[in-house]
Amino acid sequence: VFQYAEKQLLAMATMLLGFGLNLQLLAELSPLYLVVLTAMVFLSLVSSQWFCRGMSPALRWLLGAGNGICGNSAIAATAPVVRANKTEIGLAVAVVNLLGTLGIFLFPLLAKAFALNHAESALLVGGILQSVGHVVAAGFSIDAETGTMALLLKMGRILLLGPVIFFVGIRFNKGKQQSLSFKLVPNYVWGFLIAALITSSGWVPE
Repeated sequence: VFQYAEKQLLAMATMLLGFGLNLQLLAELSPLYLVVLTAMVFLSLVSSQWFCRGMSPALRWLLGAGNGICGNSAIAATAPVVRANKTEIGLAVAVVNLLGTLGIFLFPLLAKAFALNHAESALLVGGILQSVGHVVAAGFSIDAETGTMALLLKMGRILLLGPVIFFVGIRFNKGKQQSLSFKLVPNYVWGFLIAALITSSGWVPE
């Protein structure tokens, strides 16, 4: 059951996630937001290598991707690339979801304590929290405007899933005589991008 869920259900869930991503809405964001989101995702990947250096390489990349992109979906997409085992996947899922759950309660308090406006609160929540569910829960607990913008920023991070998988594959296989190839990106990541393009095209009614 675990193997079926890991290989089939999570892959399908990753592809379906793309139908919630409208690239036209992302185009309305300031380019500065996109630069900041990209930098934050990169920081998550790099910091996981530093702070988790006592862990296995696969687990470090799983934590970096899970925290930087979209929680369980990113972990599922990254696991085959870094050849993670069940224990590493389970640990990554547990840590990422624990941090996200704590963030649901902590981030609204931080936004209030520092008197952040809607845009600043949305960037805090949408740019850092792990899964879509965490972002929705924390963002809308502040107010509807913050929640809507935080969710949009979160979708911007999810859009980086493909490039991140490609980057992780290259870094993980560095020195292993594996050529630079788009085959490093699993098929369901391409499915995610195709789903996002279909949604953005307007072919599928809302």
